[in-house]
Amino acid sequence: MAAEDKHLREGGEHKKVAAAYRLGADTGAQSLNVLLQGLHDAAESVRRASAYGLRQRCDEAADALIKATRDERASVRRFAAFALGAAWSPGTDALIERLQGEADDLARSNAAYALGQISRSPAAESAKILAALSQRLQPGVEPDNTEAAGLSRSTVRQSVAYAVLLLAANHSLSDAARSEMAALLQTEPDRYVLGMLAEGLARGSADGEVIRALNARRWSAAR
Repeated sequence: MAAEDKHLREGGEHKKVAAAYRLGADTGAQSLNVLLQGLHDAAESVRRASAYGLRQRCDEAADALIKATRDERASVRRFAAFALGAAWSPGTDALIERLQGEADDLARSNAAYALGQISRSPAAESAKILAALSQRLQPGVEPDNTEAAGLSRSTVRQSVAYAVLLLAANHSLSDAARSEMAALLQTEPDRYVLGMLAEGLARGSADGEVIRALNARRWSAAR
């Protein structure tokens, strides 16, 4: 165990991540403690690597990870949120709390991504998760925070849209949810977010539903 602890904290990041995965595959309390300590390490590479290992054991580490999502340091909250992103994770409420009340963009983005991973489970609280995700996609809620290819965009909205796509791929959406997604297609300015929402809406629906929504957007923009 001492060797894995050393590998987690020293050397290249690929070695740290490999050590974290080995610690995550272990079932002992000592290995879990090494990963939890790593989540609070001063080095970002150690925190990030530890999160990969902790995600494998997020059921065992749930209480500590949920507490870490409220840590005073955004650098810890970010990776705690990521580590809660497994299909068997009990962290839905903590992640929604981060998504709705977190000041740090990356922590919100990781919370959205993690909710998408939880949504892969048939047992996920899909309606609750979708409501939280949809709220972040409403106009003016998530401001643009970066630029790519000369276009302003939000990394958080992109993570939210990806989570919506994962949820739609694994759960049946209510008519009300489908209507809300169709409405979002009319207002979303980011082409990547738009594409993921359209793909999510296409899951389990007639193609005409998506075509009608996109055509409505086109004619509205032309006016």
